[in-house]
Amino acid sequence: MTTTPRFTLLLAVITAAMVLHGCDVAPRATHLDGEFDVVVETRTLPRYYWDAAGAYSLRVAPRDAPATLIWGVTDTTGRLASPVVHGVVPIGAVSVVHPASLLQPDTHYRVTITLADGRTGLQQFRTAPTLR
Repeated sequence: MTTTPRFTLLLAVITAAMVLHGCDVAPRATHLDGEFDVVVETRTLPRYYWDAAGAYSLRVAPRDAPATLIWGVTDTTGRLASPVVHGVVPIGAVSVVHPASLLQPDTHYRVTITLADGRTGLQQFRTAPTLR
């Protein structure tokens, strides 16, 4: 699959904003084992972006324990829109873990986005370490 020009522009804008604000954890877009691109913009509350229409499920789990759900949302109409902020339930969606578990500092997670047609996009990310 090729990345759409709109998604490439979005990735460039996010990266530029993070550089301007001094963030040390850049967003990444890779397929991993997925079928479309997913970007995670890490902040206090990460933002999850994807470049495919028809999303109905977003799930966040520890990278090494993908069956242990930290947070997730479902929209059975397949209208879950990018981006989604961690812990914020979009209009029309339902939280599958309420309330959202806090992400731990300096920890690896994996977000999985599933489309109504069954395709998935995956991305691993690491939260920033706690400043002391």
